[in-house]
Amino acid sequence: SALPDQVEPARTAAETLEQSRTTMPVTRPVVNILKPNVPFDLAAAKAALEPGHSIIRGQVCGSWRGNLVLGSQPVLLYPATPYLQQILALGKKAKPGRDQVLTDPDLVVARMEAKPNENGEFQFSRMKLGRYYLVTSISAVLGGSRDVYAGHVDTDYGSGNVYTSQNFSYGSDAGIERIVDVKKDGDTVKVTMQPHISPFNHSGLGGSILGCSKFGMKVSHGM
Repeated sequence: SALPDQVEPARTAAETLEQSRTTMPVTRPVVNILKPNVPFDLAAAKAALEPGHSIIRGQVCGSWRGNLVLGSQPVLLYPATPYLQQILALGKKAKPGRDQVLTDPDLVVARMEAKPNENGEFQFSRMKLGRYYLVTSISAVLGGSRDVYAGHVDTDYGSGNVYTSQNFSYGSDAGIERIVDVKKDGDTVKVTMQPHISPFNHSGLGGSILGCSKFGMKVSHGM
Protein backbone atom coordinates (compact mmCIF):
# COMPACT_ATOMS: atom_id res chain seq x y z
CA SER A 1 0.00 0.00 0.00
CA ALA A 2 1.06 3.62 -0.52
CA LEU A 3 2.96 5.46 2.22
CA PRO A 4 1.19 8.42 3.90
CA ASP A 5 3.20 10.93 1.88
CA GLN A 6 2.62 9.15 -1.38
CA VAL A 7 -0.33 9.46 -3.70
CA GLU A 8 -1.60 6.32 -5.38
CA PRO A 9 -1.69 6.92 -9.14
CA ALA A 10 -5.14 7.24 -10.65
CA ARG A 11 -6.37 4.28 -12.67
CA THR A 12 -6.89 4.76 -16.34
CA ALA A 13 -10.34 4.21 -17.82
CA ALA A 14 -9.10 0.95 -19.32
CA GLU A 15 -7.81 -0.28 -15.94
CA THR A 16 -11.07 0.63 -14.21
CA LEU A 17 -13.06 -1.17 -16.89
CA GLU A 18 -10.86 -4.25 -16.55
CA GLN A 19 -11.22 -4.26 -12.75
CA SER A 20 -15.01 -4.07 -13.04
CA ARG A 21 -14.97 -7.48 -14.68
CA THR A 22 -14.05 -9.10 -11.35
CA THR A 23 -15.86 -6.78 -8.93
CA MET A 24 -19.23 -7.54 -7.40
CA PRO A 25 -21.56 -4.65 -8.24
CA VAL A 26 -23.00 -2.69 -5.33
CA THR A 27 -26.79 -2.92 -5.21
CA ARG A 28 -28.91 -0.55 -3.19
CA PRO A 29 -32.44 -1.66 -2.35
CA VAL A 30 -35.16 0.51 -3.81
CA VAL A 31 -37.86 1.22 -1.22
CA ASN A 32 -41.31 1.96 -2.53
CA ILE A 33 -43.18 4.30 -0.16
CA LEU A 34 -46.88 3.56 0.25
CA LYS A 35 -49.25 5.99 1.94
CA PRO A 36 -53.01 6.64 2.01
CA ASN A 37 -54.55 9.11 -0.40
CA VAL A 38 -56.67 10.62 2.39
CA PRO A 39 -55.23 12.72 5.25
CA PHE A 40 -55.37 11.60 8.87
CA ASP A 41 -58.04 13.55 10.76
CA LEU A 42 -56.85 13.59 14.37
CA ALA A 43 -59.88 15.55 15.62
CA ALA A 44 -62.30 13.01 14.10
CA ALA A 45 -60.31 10.09 15.53
CA LYS A 46 -60.38 11.61 19.03
CA ALA A 47 -64.09 12.33 18.70
CA ALA A 48 -64.71 8.64 17.90
CA LEU A 49 -63.22 7.75 21.28
CA GLU A 50 -65.45 10.06 23.31
CA PRO A 51 -67.66 8.27 25.88
CA GLY A 52 -70.73 6.35 24.71
CA HIS A 53 -72.94 3.62 26.15
CA SER A 54 -71.59 0.36 24.67
CA ILE A 55 -68.98 -2.20 25.74
CA ILE A 56 -66.38 -4.19 23.81
CA ARG A 57 -65.41 -7.26 25.83
CA GLY A 58 -63.00 -9.95 24.74
CA GLN A 59 -60.38 -12.56 25.49
CA VAL A 60 -56.90 -13.13 24.04
CA CYS A 61 -55.69 -16.70 23.65
CA GLY A 62 -53.86 -19.14 21.43
CA SER A 63 -53.14 -22.83 21.10
CA TRP A 64 -49.62 -24.25 21.14
CA ARG A 65 -48.40 -27.83 21.62
CA GLY A 66 -51.49 -28.85 23.55
CA ASN A 67 -51.45 -25.74 25.71
CA LEU A 68 -54.06 -23.01 25.90
CA VAL A 69 -52.03 -19.80 26.02
CA LEU A 70 -53.78 -16.82 27.60
CA GLY A 71 -52.75 -13.35 26.42
CA SER A 72 -51.12 -10.84 28.74
CA GLN A 73 -49.94 -8.10 26.37
CA PRO A 74 -51.95 -4.84 26.11
CA VAL A 75 -54.79 -4.71 23.60
CA LEU A 76 -54.76 -1.49 21.58
CA LEU A 77 -57.95 -0.02 20.11
CA TYR A 78 -58.02 2.50 17.25
CA PRO A 79 -61.04 4.08 15.55
CA ALA A 80 -61.27 2.46 12.12
CA THR A 81 -61.20 5.76 10.23
CA PRO A 82 -60.94 5.82 6.42
CA TYR A 83 -57.25 6.68 6.87
CA LEU A 84 -56.57 3.67 9.11
CA GLN A 85 -58.51 1.33 6.84
CA GLN A 86 -56.31 2.41 3.94
CA ILE A 87 -53.21 1.83 6.09
CA LEU A 88 -54.37 -1.72 6.80
CA ALA A 89 -55.11 -2.38 3.13
CA LEU A 90 -51.68 -1.08 2.10
CA GLY A 91 -50.03 -3.23 4.78
CA LYS A 92 -51.63 -6.37 3.35
CA LYS A 93 -50.36 -5.75 -0.17
CA ALA A 94 -46.90 -4.40 0.79
CA LYS A 95 -44.04 -6.67 -0.24
CA PRO A 96 -41.45 -7.29 2.53
CA GLY A 97 -38.12 -5.63 1.81
CA ARG A 98 -39.49 -3.57 -1.07
CA ASP A 99 -42.51 -1.61 0.17
CA GLN A 100 -42.77 0.60 3.24
CA VAL A 101 -46.09 1.91 4.53
CA LEU A 102 -45.74 5.50 5.74
CA THR A 103 -48.08 6.42 8.59
CA ASP A 104 -48.92 9.73 10.24
CA PRO A 105 -47.13 9.95 13.64
CA ASP A 106 -50.32 11.30 15.21
CA LEU A 107 -52.04 7.96 14.53
CA VAL A 108 -50.92 6.62 17.93
CA VAL A 109 -52.35 9.64 19.76
CA ALA A 110 -55.98 8.63 19.26
CA ARG A 111 -56.16 5.14 20.75
CA MET A 112 -57.15 3.27 23.90
CA GLU A 113 -55.27 0.52 25.72
CA ALA A 114 -56.64 -2.32 27.84
CA LYS A 115 -54.58 -4.71 29.96
CA PRO A 116 -55.88 -8.32 29.99
CA ASN A 117 -56.44 -10.00 33.36
CA GLU A 118 -55.00 -13.39 34.35
CA ASN A 119 -57.57 -15.12 32.13
CA GLY A 120 -56.64 -13.04 29.08
CA GLU A 121 -59.90 -11.08 29.35
CA PHE A 122 -60.13 -7.36 28.54
CA GLN A 123 -62.79 -4.69 28.23
CA PHE A 124 -63.34 -1.27 26.67
CA SER A 125 -66.26 0.49 28.35
CA ARG A 126 -68.49 3.43 27.38
CA MET A 127 -67.80 3.12 23.66
CA LYS A 128 -69.65 5.00 20.93
CA LEU A 129 -71.28 3.41 17.87
CA GLY A 130 -68.76 2.77 15.13
CA ARG A 131 -66.02 0.51 13.81
CA TYR A 132 -62.82 -0.16 15.74
CA TYR A 133 -59.50 -1.85 15.02
CA LEU A 134 -58.05 -4.01 17.82
CA VAL A 135 -54.47 -5.27 17.79
CA THR A 136 -52.27 -7.18 20.23
CA SER A 137 -49.67 -9.92 20.35
CA ILE A 138 -49.30 -13.20 22.19
CA SER A 139 -46.26 -15.28 22.99
CA ALA A 140 -45.45 -18.39 24.96
CA VAL A 141 -42.34 -20.06 26.28
CA LEU A 142 -42.27 -23.67 27.42
CA GLY A 143 -39.33 -25.49 28.93
CA GLY A 144 -38.10 -28.49 30.85
CA SER A 145 -35.02 -30.57 31.46
CA ARG A 146 -33.43 -33.55 29.74
CA ASP A 147 -30.47 -35.86 30.22
CA VAL A 148 -27.57 -35.13 27.88
CA TYR A 149 -24.64 -37.46 27.21
CA ALA A 150 -21.49 -36.01 28.84
CA GLY A 151 -18.92 -38.75 28.21
CA HIS A 152 -17.68 -42.22 29.10
CA VAL A 153 -15.68 -43.17 32.20
CA ASP A 154 -13.62 -46.22 33.10
CA THR A 155 -12.86 -47.06 36.75
CA ASP A 156 -11.55 -50.02 38.72
CA TYR A 157 -15.15 -50.92 39.42
CA GLY A 158 -16.38 -50.80 35.85
CA SER A 159 -17.24 -48.36 33.06
CA GLY A 160 -20.27 -46.52 31.83
CA ASN A 161 -21.73 -43.47 30.17
CA VAL A 162 -22.16 -40.25 32.12
CA TYR A 163 -25.20 -38.01 31.65
CA THR A 164 -25.93 -34.53 32.94
CA SER A 165 -29.20 -32.67 33.30
CA GLN A 166 -29.73 -29.77 30.87
CA ASN A 167 -32.50 -27.19 30.99
CA PHE A 168 -34.10 -26.07 27.73
CA SER A 169 -36.81 -23.71 26.53
CA TYR A 170 -38.54 -22.90 23.27
CA GLY A 171 -41.16 -20.39 22.32
CA SER A 172 -43.51 -18.99 19.71
CA ASP A 173 -45.31 -15.69 19.16
CA ALA A 174 -48.01 -14.25 16.93
CA GLY A 175 -49.70 -10.94 16.18
CA ILE A 176 -53.49 -10.68 16.39
CA GLU A 177 -55.80 -8.07 14.87
CA ARG A 178 -59.58 -7.74 14.61
CA ILE A 179 -62.16 -5.31 13.27
CA VAL A 180 -65.08 -4.83 15.67
CA ASP A 181 -68.37 -3.11 14.85
CA VAL A 182 -70.56 -1.55 17.53
CA LYS A 183 -73.91 -1.25 15.76
CA LYS A 184 -76.42 -0.73 18.57
CA ASP A 185 -76.20 1.78 21.38
CA GLY A 186 -75.86 0.10 24.75
CA ASP A 187 -74.82 -3.30 23.35
CA THR A 188 -71.99 -5.45 24.66
CA VAL A 189 -69.94 -6.74 21.72
CA LYS A 190 -67.89 -9.85 22.45
CA VAL A 191 -64.74 -10.78 20.54
CA THR A 192 -62.25 -13.65 20.75
CA MET A 193 -58.77 -12.59 19.75
CA GLN A 194 -56.59 -15.51 18.71
CA PRO A 195 -54.15 -16.28 15.86
CA HIS A 196 -55.45 -17.73 12.61
CA ILE A 197 -56.56 -21.36 12.67
CA SER A 198 -54.58 -23.36 10.11
CA PRO A 199 -54.37 -27.15 9.62
CA PHE A 200 -50.85 -26.67 8.27
CA ASN A 201 -49.52 -24.96 11.41
CA HIS A 202 -47.83 -27.80 13.30
CA SER A 203 -45.20 -25.90 15.27
CA GLY A 204 -46.20 -22.27 15.73
CA LEU A 205 -48.72 -20.64 18.02
CA GLY A 206 -52.14 -20.68 16.34
CA GLY A 207 -55.84 -20.50 16.97
CA SER A 208 -58.16 -23.24 18.21
CA ILE A 209 -61.62 -24.24 16.99
CA LEU A 210 -62.54 -24.32 20.70
CA GLY A 211 -61.66 -20.64 21.00
CA CYS A 212 -60.47 -19.80 24.51
CA SER A 213 -62.09 -22.84 26.09
CA LYS A 214 -59.89 -24.65 28.62
CA PHE A 215 -61.55 -27.99 27.86
CA GLY A 216 -58.93 -30.73 27.58
CA MET A 217 -56.01 -28.31 27.43
CA LYS A 218 -53.23 -27.31 29.79
CA VAL A 219 -53.25 -23.60 30.57
CA SER A 220 -50.17 -21.46 30.06
CA HIS A 221 -50.01 -17.70 30.56
CA GLY A 222 -48.42 -15.82 27.69
CA MET A 223 -45.59 -13.36 28.04
